[in-house]
Amino acid sequence: MKIKQLVRVLLSLIVSISVLFFILIKTNFIHFPKEHAPQIDEPLSTIVVSVKDYKVYNFKDVPFRFILANINLVNNKPIEFELSRFMTSEQVRLDKIDNYKSEISAKGYDLSKQNVTNILTSSENSVSATILIPIKNNHLNEISVYVAGVEPSQLIFNLNWPYGKSSDLGKDVVLSSPVLENNDPDEVIETDVSGPDQTISNTITLSAAMEIDPSLISIVDEKKEVHRVNFKLTSRAYVVNVNVDYVNEVVMSAARLNFEKTQELVFALGPEYAIDGKRNVLMRPMTQGDGYLIFIVDDSNLNPLNQPYKIEVRMNNQVSWIELLIK
Repeated sequence: MKIKQLVRVLLSLIVSISVLFFILIKTNFIHFPKEHAPQIDEPLSTIVVSVKDYKVYNFKDVPFRFILANINLVNNKPIEFELSRFMTSEQVRLDKIDNYKSEISAKGYDLSKQNVTNILTSSENSVSATILIPIKNNHLNEISVYVAGVEPSQLIFNLNWPYGKSSDLGKDVVLSSPVLENNDPDEVIETDVSGPDQTISNTITLSAAMEIDPSLISIVDEKKEVHRVNFKLTSRAYVVNVNVDYVNEVVMSAARLNFEKTQELVFALGPEYAIDGKRNVLMRPMTQGDGYLIFIVDDSNLNPLNQPYKIEVRMNNQVSWIELLIK
């Protein structure tokens, strides 16, 4: 009898604790922050934040990319909001970016030309503002900005398009990339043999994509130590052989496979990835030499071995993607 009573008491205690725990969660006495969400404690606001438009800026003389985003805030009363509520997925709080602004201004770019502001207040029920969003990692294809105290709380930016121009910020820059200077992203770049040395072809030659074992791919950390990469079991790895033959240095800052039928894109792995005994050419200044571009495909519906695709690159100093011929 005593045992039954003890069991009933324990069950009653467990139920009571569970109910109490549930109430604490619902009332936000206990909460679990989302992954990458900004660690800013702000009360829930009735303001709705959305992105009207934005541009991605990638200048050779600025050591980081950045976004100028025109955002819209709407409320049922006058707007009073703070930039301190905004934090990127790289943990950059947007009211703490004076060093980024100074770096941009020091290179002769004028953010006031695009009315960049820190002020998000208005006596009206809506306001538009252009804000600066720095990007620390030059190989990201997407970045999120989390806004504390609003729902939905996440703004997502594709970093591959659209691109801004230096003239947007009051500075004209003459692009110096030899031969590959091109403003038409759909134009195929072919051989240009101009110049005094006719033995230099001034071309970048690509092979078709070849499948390799993903286990051959390694990553080099900041201490120059080599580590194997644990890709998904379903991931497939492909390499493209690249041969560069130029008089002057060229740099491929990004590369991608563009599957023509579906318009889906697969981006090359960054320069920290390598294949045993081979060189990843991404972000490496080159005149004559060869190496590889490395791609990981996680989508089982994409296969460059039996589907039409283009290989597109973005050269340093360029904002457009250009297609290179596959030899």
